Amino acid sequence: MLLGTAPSSSTTPVAWRPATLVYEPRCAEATVLHRALSRHLGRFLEQARTDDGQGVPLFVERELRRFLACGDLRRGFARVHCDDCHKDRLVPT
Repeated sequence: MLLGTAPSSSTTPVAWRPATLVYEPRCAEATVLHRALSRHLGRFLEQARTDDGQGVPLFVERELRRFLACGDLRRGFARVHCDDCHKDRLVPT
């Protein structure tokens, strides 16, 4: 067991253990930005093209579309298996 100092002003030793690294997938679909882009990206891009004849730079459109696709298991994933706990996890690629 490791000993550390409590984060308060107390100097009483407390037991702690190092944090384990666990992959926790984010839920981009639940964010305001994702909802707004998924609902309005097409109209936004069309309006930008109409307004100035050029629209947004290609790299901007590409990044916005990639953001919408990020984390979508339908677009590809890797299956990761842990031999210790015998659990599988799907990780978006």
